Amino acid sequence: QKHYYTLLMVQEHSRRDDAKAKMFDGCRTLARAMAADGPFFLGARFSAFEIALAPFWQRYLWVGREYRGLVFPSEQEDADFARLHSWWAAVERHPAVAATFVCRERLISSYSDYATNKGTSEYAKLIQGSMGVTGQAGSGSGNASTEQQTRVPPSPGAPPRAMLLGALVLGLLLGAASTIGKRK
Repeated sequence: QKHYYTLLMVQEHSRRDDAKAKMFDGCRTLARAMAADGPFFLGARFSAFEIALAPFWQRYLWVGREYRGLVFPSEQEDADFARLHSWWAAVERHPAVAATFVCRERLISSYSDYATNKGTSEYAKLIQGSMGVTGQAGSGSGNASTEQQTRVPPSPGAPPRAMLLGALVLGLLLGAASTIGKRK
């Protein structure tokens, strides 16, 4: 997730490429941790893993494509992404997920500040801090000589919501991976 938001927020193309490569590496690791005997992470069983990851995956696909041209490798190009494509096809059709999708235009619009590195959420501030910059100051012309990036001091208290969400997702991933490891 961090690499996706970095890709979305960073303005330098070389740093976007680096964030995209790291995001894709994370996706490949995720695909390799998935059970092989069914469409979902745990195989045939839909789980809390899908519930936790589906909203983020939707954002990767819709928002990432809109603002950064993000397209995952096809099934023919990458076997790990073939697994992720089949996973997502099953997840997006599941009633527990399909009923929660938001309007594509509204979702994309809600991330416009992130795409220009002007996000103000606690998570945006956390990512900005890890990038060492905040949003661009200036006219918005995109001209680096007229716009300056300012350093963000480390937050004395980490953003609790972002940390809790991260801990939840990590816990779900580790628990699911542990369950798969025990079955093999």
